[in-house]
Amino acid sequence: MNGLLSGHSEQTAARCAGHELVLCVQDTTTLNYSTHKCKTGLGPIGTTDKLRGLLAHSVMAVTPDGLPLGMLHVKLWAREDGPQTLKQTKRYRSIEEKESFKWIEGLAAVARALPAHQSALLVQDREADIYDLLAAPRRSRLHLLIRACQSRRVELLDADGQPEGVYMLLMAAIESAPVSSTMVVSVPRKPGQPEREARLSVQYRAMNIQPPVSGLTRSADKPQAVTVVRALEVEPPNGIEPIHWLLLTTMPVADSQEAQRMVGYYKQRWQIERLHYTLKSGCNVERLQIDDGHALRNALGVYYMVAWRVMWLTHLARFEPDTPAEKVLQADELHVLREAAPRPVVTVEDALREIARLVGYEHYANAPPPGVKRIWQGLRYLEALTYGWNLARRAQKE
Repeated sequence: MNGLLSGHSEQTAARCAGHELVLCVQDTTTLNYSTHKCKTGLGPIGTTDKLRGLLAHSVMAVTPDGLPLGMLHVKLWAREDGPQTLKQTKRYRSIEEKESFKWIEGLAAVARALPAHQSALLVQDREADIYDLLAAPRRSRLHLLIRACQSRRVELLDADGQPEGVYMLLMAAIESAPVSSTMVVSVPRKPGQPEREARLSVQYRAMNIQPPVSGLTRSADKPQAVTVVRALEVEPPNGIEPIHWLLLTTMPVADSQEAQRMVGYYKQRWQIERLHYTLKSGCNVERLQIDDGHALRNALGVYYMVAWRVMWLTHLARFEPDTPAEKVLQADELHVLREAAPRPVVTVEDALREIARLVGYEHYANAPPPGVKRIWQGLRYLEALTYGWNLARRAQKE
């Protein structure tokens, strides 16, 4: 699978080169094949042996504005059968023996894929709030943005980044910081909740994260300098849990504008969730009828590239709709689509509308744009049409 993805990762790095800063969002999902009894190479994915499948950890590069640039890292693995290691022993095992080592592997993969002069910010959720990730070696232009969940002991830093000798818990330290500004963010719709706008108060403060005082100790452990940014929703709607993001970043944060920028960067983390949705609901990877575990993983590697392309096309159609259709489709694909479409196909917005119409999307005034599932189905249909057209041309020449 790594061999299949290597060329795509190189092209992703080339696309990143055109941007001053890229966000590398990483997360883990489970792929459930519990009903596929003949598949090999699976392992438990839940608390019972009945739930079986694979775990997938991936890193996707996106721009600060949310344009997906491609995959930089994908790791698939199956847990071993039998009793799982007790949670109580986790703190006494090295990080390399834990599943959480995947976050450090993602960091290392980004460092390998991107050139040293490329500025990148790795964005991850609360599961990545581990000291070992903060302490992992990083080059100067590679930074972290992590949503915190641990009640850590910190030392306050002054405006020049020097220790003040004041120690307290992280939450108490950031709550004592003044509110520097407020900002408005859009909140995507959720089941039972429409899309809305939320007004957030923003606080930030520089601190030293102290090493853990229990578990496996290492002589190299030392405090890690971060800036903590807190974003708390002001006056949320009745019955809605307020947004509360507590972020740790190794990037310099000198003023309220840069603190707001970190909140905006973290908001782009939902792109990796969208990737998982595209894989499962759009490409239906959990329905793949491939029994051999090795072949299944190779197929999933290809589907990660396909899911990225669907997201890329969707983003362009919605936010850069006037992009020429020639930029996103090959010449023969575009020719076939224009022959099949009842309307002119000039821009990427036109192209995706007509691709979705091939598989039943209804376009009318004020119609919502086609989703990733329709686009994925339409691309497959267009591929089949193009293949048939090329066969017909070949037959005519013969």
